[in-house]
Amino acid sequence: MARFCVFLCIIAVVATDWCEQSIVDLYVFPCNMEMKPDEDCTTPKIVDAVATIDRAFKEQGWVLVSLRYHHIPDPSLNSRMYDLALNDKHAQQYSYTVPGTSTVLGYEHIGGRSVYRLRTGKYIGETIGSVRARTFRDNIIPMAMDLDDMLWDVSSWLVPLLWKTSAHALAVEHDIPFLMGRGAEHDAYALFRAAFYTPAARSADEHLAVMAHYDPGFLSIGIWQSAAGLQFLDADGRWMEMPVGNQQIGIMWLGKAGAVASKGRYKAALHRVGAVGDGGRLAVWSEICTREQVFRASTDDAPTNVQPESEEAKQALADWRERVRTGVVPDVQWFIGAGTSS
Repeated sequence: MARFCVFLCIIAVVATDWCEQSIVDLYVFPCNMEMKPDEDCTTPKIVDAVATIDRAFKEQGWVLVSLRYHHIPDPSLNSRMYDLALNDKHAQQYSYTVPGTSTVLGYEHIGGRSVYRLRTGKYIGETIGSVRARTFRDNIIPMAMDLDDMLWDVSSWLVPLLWKTSAHALAVEHDIPFLMGRGAEHDAYALFRAAFYTPAARSADEHLAVMAHYDPGFLSIGIWQSAAGLQFLDADGRWMEMPVGNQQIGIMWLGKAGAVASKGRYKAALHRVGAVGDGGRLAVWSEICTREQVFRASTDDAPTNVQPESEEAKQALADWRERVRTGVVPDVQWFIGAGTSS
């Protein structure tokens, strides 16, 4: 068995290079405990994990993290998102626009991507009231709540240890609702996303589905991609392909707000998504966002790293759907388990 694991690691280095990176076990941090800046944290595993994260955030703004199996999405989510991408003519009935903003929650198809986006915490209900899709109810909501727990446990430890202040103080200074605290009395939420990319997803660079960019938020954790595509810039200036499938390895990265809050100590992570093949690509992640990300006033404030729905993009999506319907594209089951290991 040991030989088999070593062989897998060698293959991963050749194919993706992600095996060169340190992997942090987030489960060394006890759950549901908010640290104080002056508290002693001398447990060897915690010290090692914090040191690894600190170094990675300084050098490149991201670090690989180990996941437990229950955090891996049910493979059926991949096929359901695939089906929605093929048949999204009823998408509007699954969406909700935050009043007075351009922010769409629930489901929408944009730029060749089918996306479930929701505000978590006590606000999950605002989207449940508008979104009736089985995929949303059975898959998206439980994953979003699970990732909220993970983000809370990790940030409760890391903020005082790395940013040298309390989560509440950081939340107030940089307008980060999630860090205000948990419970109905707090206006706390993150932004969760499950996105299915079709081959029609194209940026201004035809070789990329999403251009290289920095996220605006504080901290994100990604737990899944069904096919290769997500790439992060490492400390040596190389684009690193992230793990695929059921390898129980995710990624934690900083956005602009996280870098700014560190007062220059840490970097925001530069990342992009490569062109998507006919099988499509599903990605799942959640972001500790700023309030501004939810309450931007108009679409003029929206990110520009994804191309709008041009006529060319619409035609590319129509062409892909036709290839699937005529059997040119392999069945969805072909790529659900891509990249999995025994």
